[in-house]
Amino acid sequence: MPKRAKSILESNEILLPIIQQAHESIVVVDEEQKIIFFNQGAEYTFGYSAAEILNQPLEILLPDSVAKVHQAHVRDFVQSPDQARLMGEQREILGRRKDGSLFPAEANITKVSYNGKPLLAAILRDITKRKQAEESSNRMVAIVASSDDAIIGKDLNSIVTHWNFGAEKIFGYAADEIVGTSIVRLIPVERQSEESQILRQIKLGKSIEHFETVRQTKDGRRIDVSITVSPIKDATGKVIGVSKIARDITKDKQAEIALQQTNEKLQTLVAELERHNLESALLKEMSDLLQACTSTEEAYRTIKHVGPRLFPASIGALYLRSPSRNDLDTVLTWGDFPQDQSAQIFEAANCWALRRGRPHKIDALCVGLPCRSMPASHKGLCIPMIAQGESLGTLYLYGKTESDASPFNEQMATTASEQIALALANLNLRETLRNQSIVDPLTALFNRRYMTETLSREFKRAERSQRPLSLIMLDIDHFKKINDTFGHEAGDAILREFGKFLKTNTRVGDVACRFGGEEFVLILPETQLEDAQQKAEELREKIHYIATSFQGQSLGNITSSFGVATYPTHATAPEALLHAADTALYRAKAEGRDRVVTAESASTG
Repeated sequence: MPKRAKSILESNEILLPIIQQAHESIVVVDEEQKIIFFNQGAEYTFGYSAAEILNQPLEILLPDSVAKVHQAHVRDFVQSPDQARLMGEQREILGRRKDGSLFPAEANITKVSYNGKPLLAAILRDITKRKQAEESSNRMVAIVASSDDAIIGKDLNSIVTHWNFGAEKIFGYAADEIVGTSIVRLIPVERQSEESQILRQIKLGKSIEHFETVRQTKDGRRIDVSITVSPIKDATGKVIGVSKIARDITKDKQAEIALQQTNEKLQTLVAELERHNLESALLKEMSDLLQACTSTEEAYRTIKHVGPRLFPASIGALYLRSPSRNDLDTVLTWGDFPQDQSAQIFEAANCWALRRGRPHKIDALCVGLPCRSMPASHKGLCIPMIAQGESLGTLYLYGKTESDASPFNEQMATTASEQIALALANLNLRETLRNQSIVDPLTALFNRRYMTETLSREFKRAERSQRPLSLIMLDIDHFKKINDTFGHEAGDAILREFGKFLKTNTRVGDVACRFGGEEFVLILPETQLEDAQQKAEELREKIHYIATSFQGQSLGNITSSFGVATYPTHATAPEALLHAADTALYRAKAEGRDRVVTAESASTG
């Protein structure tokens, strides 16, 4: 240490080690503002060693403000040396380190007079960390004050102690209106138990994060909020208060609900699209199947199969006009259709759908106008089936339950009805044309063409199965005499009655045909010769009792002659079997008529 500095402190040798090792920076300057003392604390703070800084000007370390204080002190001392005394002041200044960086410092500046010399001693404390903490605290206060979230402090009795501007914006209360009052005023009555539950958690030192609930504003509105609650602790860790952050999530909730509703609508639309696609596929499937059907019975089975899939929430039935066109007959049903209605016949004149020529819906408006027995409380739909300008009948649907608001898709039901009507009309036309080609119009028996096809088919079947096939050919005796005596119209009347007789007296599976004129053929599959002979005898006897009359005039009793032949006894080919029966018939006529004659065996023929 220089001689000059040592002389200053030579009377304080006991204090010198303490001052040297103090954490604070202690700097002393003389009347020329030269540094004459620089302790270890100053060396650590400023980065200079004592050897580097002693006798250097003070302005290296401290700004002009401290130098000006010393200049005033020296001036006062020169003017009034006797009045100079120990004087001090405290201020915040900036210090400059060896590396040129500045730092805030708290300085105690002491002006002294020593041995007739004015000195200045500065005790400095680096307050960088304190300033940073203050800045951080100020920033936090600014953030809290300007936050859009409600930041609320309260004590353990739920009394509000802090209320930021965000809380004022969200809840509508100014700070002076609510600070010092209970937070419970923000909580709806039915939710006030939440506060005690929250306090129990806080007192245990636990936090609650993002708890979604409902709170009430000053004007009575209810808003959705998300709250995070944390305990406030003192230095010992004791919980002394509560910090609460509340965020208004009403718009988020509304957006969430709107999104959910949009998703639900989208799901509904997707479901509707899927249902529409399924319905379209089912309608196409039904249309394809109906077009492939070869008979109305097959079409009925198809409709009964597809109907429950098309209308799963409905009970259905198909009604068709009877041949008289006056009634509607039940041809098929599906679902739990009432048994007492499944075979009912309704008058077509009572059907609102047919009368109006459009679908008739049974709902609240028409509940008193049902066209047939049905649960009046269930929704129903009756659709007329019209094709090629002809009314065929109705497709009838009604809900399985009273609560089902839409048990059927009316548009799809109408489309299905149109497809069914068109398919049935085509089948009816096809069957009509087919009947015209294979049925004799006078007797309603199969014609010769159909007989030839059937005999060939049954003959092949008999060959494959090694079973017998019998043929009966019969002829009305003296038919020419009837025509000559009573006229051809009377003869036609006898032929019609004869056709009815044969239809009534043949088995299912037997085929009765008009061969031509007054000759007829019966094809008897899987029938032995003896059984065919017996059948012919039964028919011959019953023919005697056919009552014939024309325009009120009796035509008398008729008789018939029969020829019987059987495969393989009498022939091994269809034409040969027919020839054998025909030959036997002529023998019966030659032998006196009204008798049954069996063909001769093939070996003797």
